[in-house]
Amino acid sequence: MILSFLGVWLLLLLQTSSSRSSYLSVGLKIAGVGFLAAIMGLVRPIMPQMIGASLATLITLGWITWLNPNDRSWENLEGRVPSIWQWIYGRFRYFQDQYPYALPVSCALILGTILGYSLYGGFCWQTTGDFFGPFSQQSLWNKRLGFRPWLFLTSRSPLVDLWGLYLPPLLWLTALGQVGQALGYISLVPVRGGLGSWLLALYPPLWGLAQTWKRSMTVYWQGGNPSSPFPPWGNQYDFWFATYFAMSHGAIVWLTQDRLVSLGRYIFAQPFIFLALGYVYPHLNPQHQRFLWPTLLGLSMLYLIQQWIRYGNHQWLG
Repeated sequence: MILSFLGVWLLLLLQTSSSRSSYLSVGLKIAGVGFLAAIMGLVRPIMPQMIGASLATLITLGWITWLNPNDRSWENLEGRVPSIWQWIYGRFRYFQDQYPYALPVSCALILGTILGYSLYGGFCWQTTGDFFGPFSQQSLWNKRLGFRPWLFLTSRSPLVDLWGLYLPPLLWLTALGQVGQALGYISLVPVRGGLGSWLLALYPPLWGLAQTWKRSMTVYWQGGNPSSPFPPWGNQYDFWFATYFAMSHGAIVWLTQDRLVSLGRYIFAQPFIFLALGYVYPHLNPQHQRFLWPTLLGLSMLYLIQQWIRYGNHQWLG
């Protein structure tokens, strides 16, 4: 609950810190981002997720800059072929023009979460001699690094855990596809809708098979064939960070557990996946919107009632 509350405020600050305003205002917001990241790193061992999501967001925004056909940062070289350093500098300058606060925000998130965990890690070092005690103790929960492809087909736990594994990557692929189409590099095929499709979505592997069966997309390696406007989330740091933060939980659980137990709680009890979904939802096909909203609301109500019953019977809520 505390982590979710802090996550809401963190996302609000990330959303406002990306806007162009006075240096003092932005500086205070970035300092707030670092402070909240430190508190979150102190109350929960989320340092890998926070660092991974921050770096992945920077890479994604850099990739979008790389593919942007409007980049003309190299054209002021008087017709000369730029050196590798000139080319890198030109790209970096264009990235800074497009996302002036992305790098400071990422540094605040990374340094903040390291500082927050270091406070707790120092306590662990003094009491147990193990600075990374919260991570080392995961072995007591039978967590081991491994490759477990069968978890893509069965969670070996409640079905909501399988949804938690699939939903963040599906949102990520949707977002990347829309950006690639807007930049003219790919031409997407529409998602198959209808009642049958949404019933299959209750079991994501079958839904994915139905969507890709005998279908393909067109790729334009040179770009220049835009077929849709640039999506509003494409340049939003908070959207990409929220998506990657949710994905990182799924990746860690998939790589370290023999079942996806508690993954649904990690994904759906925090605000990150809902912010990402909120960005994408208004731009879905109206037919898909009509199914998605009542489906999510109905399943959420049923799952909440189930958790109430389990809590009343002193059962595990994971």
